[in-house]
Amino acid sequence: MIRFKFIQNWIDALRGKKKKRYVVKGKNNIIDVVNKNSRHDLNIIVRGDNNKVIVKTTRPFFATIYVGNPHFPSNNCTVLIDEDASCENCMIKLMEHGCNFTIGKDCMLSANVEFWATDGHMIYNDNNEVINIGKSIEVGDHCWIGYNTRILKNTKIPSGSVVGMGSIVTRKFDKERVAIAGNPAKIVKEDINWARVAPGDIVPVKEK
Repeated sequence: MIRFKFIQNWIDALRGKKKKRYVVKGKNNIIDVVNKNSRHDLNIIVRGDNNKVIVKTTRPFFATIYVGNPHFPSNNCTVLIDEDASCENCMIKLMEHGCNFTIGKDCMLSANVEFWATDGHMIYNDNNEVINIGKSIEVGDHCWIGYNTRILKNTKIPSGSVVGMGSIVTRKFDKERVAIAGNPAKIVKEDINWARVAPGDIVPVKEK
């Protein structure tokens, strides 16, 4: 790992053939990307203070990660992409203070997947109370997120689960090993397993 120390930012930069573009504005921010291979293609844009972006996976991971923006910097946010996660193409947005985003171990994300830990703009009631605060998105270990899905603020995908193509996830699920699909997404099947092979590659077990 190669470490560059800027005035109040640490960037552990991934070196390799793929493009990696980091923009970091603020104080005490950390970007820590494993450098065991060169197959990532990452855009990481951080604006604010005391934020962390940690990418542990050595599988190919293609993503754009936003923490804050030029008009509304975000502070005290954490992004964690754990070991053996892979992604064809996704966008991750954290735009509120104290937000957390986690992708667990051995997850597989398809293309055109978006994670929104915020609505972007405030909604409030007649008592001037904000009713759409966003805080976290949690994806457990060994989850498969299908093509063109949207996972919104304050949501949880339990370990061992699958999110179907085109789904929009709007709430937390707790039961592990479920298939989630639809808009808004709901549990459509329970007690499932999945693997990184095509269905036709599975050889049925012969009965004795």
